[in-house]
Amino acid sequence: MFCLTQIFCGVSDIDFNILKTEIMKKIKLIIKISALVLPLLMSCTKPFNCSGTVYSSHGVPMPNVRVYLNIFTTSSDYPTLTNQCYTDANGFYVFSDKVRKKAYLTITCRCDSGYALNTPGNWAKGGPKSADLHLKP
Repeated sequence: MFCLTQIFCGVSDIDFNILKTEIMKKIKLIIKISALVLPLLMSCTKPFNCSGTVYSSHGVPMPNVRVYLNIFTTSSDYPTLTNQCYTDANGFYVFSDKVRKKAYLTITCRCDSGYALNTPGNWAKGGPKSADLHLKP
């Protein structure tokens, strides 16, 4: 039977055990680093910027309306993350965030004047970066 001690001729058992312990420590360290780095690489994000204007059902820009960016990273019916912002005096909104590359996004707006939903799909992969919302009563 082959033994590692045959490789290290002239090495005492004590020195061999120390060497074996050091090698095991390095292997464990490599495994720990891989366990930390691999999920980070798999969940890479990229900058996401989107802007648009919210219009009433009559075509008038809506100021001070809350707009939601819903981020779906699983197949769930509920967003994994939701960000929000308010429109300015001209009805303009901007989202600037980091989003996972495979995330599915929707932009919604709910207010007293109505509801709007824009489902552009996977914007993080290069879809449109502008989405005007037209409220429906």
